[in-house]
Amino acid sequence: MNEPGSWVLSHEVTYGPRAPEGAFDALDQNIINSLKTGNLSPREGNYILNMPVHQHLKGGSGGIAFFYVLQADYKVGIHIHAISNKRQGNNYTWVGYGGSMAGPPAIMQPADVAARNASQERVPQQ
Repeated sequence: MNEPGSWVLSHEVTYGPRAPEGAFDALDQNIINSLKTGNLSPREGNYILNMPVHQHLKGGSGGIAFFYVLQADYKVGIHIHAISNKRQGNNYTWVGYGGSMAGPPAIMQPADVAARNASQERVPQQ
């Protein structure tokens, strides 16, 4: 179940409180659409369900942090939990997280934690 090649994608996106849907312009939405349909993968290369990952936005000057969630119908969607409007090298300034860091921030907001926890409960134990 944790192998991305075995996932059935739902093509659905949910948004956390620090990454509201209205925060994205048309070019950003194109990237998000490519992620949700599987036509684009996160920058990390290797990833599993419920793991924070990221992708560039704004031509590489910003980004989104998200994680893949197992939904109630056992299809996989994405949950976006952070936005960065500034990137320098590999360091991002994630809105609401303070400072800059390489890669995606931790999943910390209660609504984002709830989305991750619900997904984790659905993942079959192996």
